[in-house]
Amino acid sequence: MSELETTAYILIPIIVLKMFASIFEFYLPHEVFFIILIAAFLLTFVVHKMNKKTAV
Repeated sequence: MSELETTAYILIPIIVLKMFASIFEFYLPHEVFFIILIAAFLLTFVVHKMNKKTAV
């Protein structure tokens, strides 16, 4: 399983929770949500680099 696929499996529940929380009038600011998304992708790239170094 690739790192991006794993990240997608993690981000999907986060998006679902954000949408579900809005039903109960809990709104996560867009800035916070985008920071979470950016952090997830940055972490994915770091993990990919680490895995690439250990594979060589």
